[in-house]
Amino acid sequence: MDRLTFRTVSVGTREYQTSVRLRQQVLRWPIGLDFTEQDLAGDVDETILSLWNGALILGVLHVLPEGPGQHRVRQVAIEPTVQGVGLGRRLMLHAEAEIARLGSREVVLCARDSVIPFYERLDYKIISDGFIEVGIPHHSMSKSL
Repeated sequence: MDRLTFRTVSVGTREYQTSVRLRQQVLRWPIGLDFTEQDLAGDVDETILSLWNGALILGVLHVLPEGPGQHRVRQVAIEPTVQGVGLGRRLMLHAEAEIARLGSREVVLCARDSVIPFYERLDYKIISDGFIEVGIPHHSMSKSL
């Protein structure tokens, strides 16, 4: 993985379709769901950040303004064959740098309970009681930049 690059993906491009497939593979298909047109409609209003090794997508996440000085990260997905080697961390740190560059000082997200330890290692804190989303337990988390 010597050719890692970060890219901003535009809706409607081949890279976007590749990022949607990765999100489906990691986030939707394992729980028996797929994306609907309605699920994807909001993507046009979000910044889509991705991590690539040459032509192979390794990770993707979405960023959107949430409120004054705050951005939300959502739809974080890392290619399953490379999970656990630090690429999710690199993608999140890249997103945080981009968010800070935009002038925000806080990142919020909704984390599946199974990945809370990952976000805690990046200094995110749980800020809500648990809730169910897409049939899976989640908690809201935040981090000050």
